[in-house]
Amino acid sequence: MQTTLLYGTENLTIEVTDQAIVIEPHNLEGLADEEKEVVDALRNPIGTPPLRVMVKSTDKVAIVISDITRPTPNHKLVPWLVKELSHVPHQNFVIINGIGTHRDQTKEEFVQMLGEWVVENIRVINHHCHKQDELVNVGRSEYGCDVYLNKEYTKADFRITTGFIEPHFFAGLSGGPKGIMPGIAGIETIMTFHNARMIGDPMST
Repeated sequence: MQTTLLYGTENLTIEVTDQAIVIEPHNLEGLADEEKEVVDALRNPIGTPPLRVMVKSTDKVAIVISDITRPTPNHKLVPWLVKELSHVPHQNFVIINGIGTHRDQTKEEFVQMLGEWVVENIRVINHHCHKQDELVNVGRSEYGCDVYLNKEYTKADFRITTGFIEPHFFAGLSGGPKGIMPGIAGIETIMTFHNARMIGDPMST
């Protein structure tokens, strides 16, 4: 019996025995108007003023995105965020690719991840966890390491992180906080938070 798996940018067809039970997810219909729903959420958030009220026209705005190994639909989210902050000049934005310890993305990959308009009109940079001149020390963690973060991120007046939420065995949930650490942290900070003590903790399940 043949079955098809989602794999990379294409499908992968594999052969399994006739006795195999193939478990498939329950399909849910997508939102009829994704942009409208996102914009409504930005304009009517829970427990905080709307995004465009919080961001001043003079602010330097950093948007941290997850890298190409994560399926966050930044080609939709980032243009909608920039559009919602239309009172902020394009030159005031910087998009930081939160790659952690992964490799840089190419311009072609940025176009794939963000769309051509964003890449041509907004400054997009890769984070580099090993380049000390691109990092700044923001304090010391109770786990015993200095905390280094991307300098462009710390210099911004307003900071936004995009991402998706999924279970994570020692962070609890992936999402916003992981966009910062390990996404745009220095290598010393990243290694401390991924060391044997952390991964081997009884609560890491």
